[in-house]
Amino acid sequence: MLGTLCVGLVGLALAGCVPAQSQEPSAVVSPPEAFAAIGPDYRVIDSTEGLDAPYGVGVTSDGDRLYVSGGNGDASGIARIALDGTVDWLGHGVTVPGLLALDGDSVYVVDRGDGSVDVSHDRGETWALLPGAQVAAPEGIAARHGVIAISSPSTDSLLLSSDGGVTWRTVDAATGGFAGPAGVAIDVDGTVFVVNSRTGSVSVGASGGASWTTVDAAQTGFVAPYAIAAGPDGVLYVTDPGASGLARSVDHGASWTSSDGFANAWAVGVAPDGSIYLTDGIQTVVQLAAVPGPVSGLAAAWNQDGTLGVTWAGASVNGGSAVTGQTVRVEPQFDATSWAANYPSMAPDSDQAGQLTSGWTSGVDASATSATIAGLPSGVPVRVLLSTSNDVGESASVELAVAAR
Repeated sequence: MLGTLCVGLVGLALAGCVPAQSQEPSAVVSPPEAFAAIGPDYRVIDSTEGLDAPYGVGVTSDGDRLYVSGGNGDASGIARIALDGTVDWLGHGVTVPGLLALDGDSVYVVDRGDGSVDVSHDRGETWALLPGAQVAAPEGIAARHGVIAISSPSTDSLLLSSDGGVTWRTVDAATGGFAGPAGVAIDVDGTVFVVNSRTGSVSVGASGGASWTTVDAAQTGFVAPYAIAAGPDGVLYVTDPGASGLARSVDHGASWTSSDGFANAWAVGVAPDGSIYLTDGIQTVVQLAAVPGPVSGLAAAWNQDGTLGVTWAGASVNGGSAVTGQTVRVEPQFDATSWAANYPSMAPDSDQAGQLTSGWTSGVDASATSATIAGLPSGVPVRVLLSTSNDVGESASVELAVAAR
């Protein structure tokens, strides 16, 4: 399937190569041809070219193995790539490997040829058919903590199990709002996300698919989305070949930010550090660094001297690139009364007033988990915003409202 994979991702030489079925791949750190148009929102960490139709991609929760599926017929296969550079070509019964999903030691791969799903519960050492998981023309699959979801674009439905595949139920289009359901993801909270390739919407199944809502294309901006992945910090990524985009959501799919230059992006997977893996379905797998994930545990309290103490736990993922700094911003929420009490001689529309209302900003060390902001007006509630930066860019801000002192 993947031709000769003798030089691999994470810059390591790969052992156990199979005879070449296409050109020999080479590791590069500049954008490969398939991703040459990507913009500044992401940075290439590594890539491998010369593969044979890489399709699905996934990273284990401990980050020590990458799985890539793809190819057709005799050239089809699943590669397991370890951090030490070893490549294992896994035995399986899939005739046309499609997208894959990982859940602990379990690996699930849809067979686009016969509609079945193959599963390994020992990281790919042995394989079997997943009982009851027969779907007409399956496309996407996701698995997390015993919840398994398989999409069927041809029937506009989702096959769903909440007990690891012991029992199954079908979620139809009327319930799930499906329209050409393709990629599927399950986030850390157990919410199921399905991208709809015909409408550009995202179907959202709360509590493992117990109830469903839809985020329509007017909110997502998608044209023909294909794959979706959920990171360990809850950040979602969607490939949208129809719009040449890679989209990112930090609010559970309610809003999306898209970056151009991804016309060839196919499957997407997220590593524990927040870096991203993409396949192009032709010959390339690329690893990208992204901006850090949002910080957690943001809290703030007034001190007796009138300063504001801000604390946080830091970003759980760095996006695949070391954090270089953090920014704390505090914005007073003035009304007419509080403005007059603090600045009785200053017109609200003056230049100096504009500087005051725009807030106080403090840059802090990359490893800091606290900051103290002085000079804030009294009797005014404030909004605290905290973001983290690496060499790719700045994360989305986490916000906290604080009552007046």
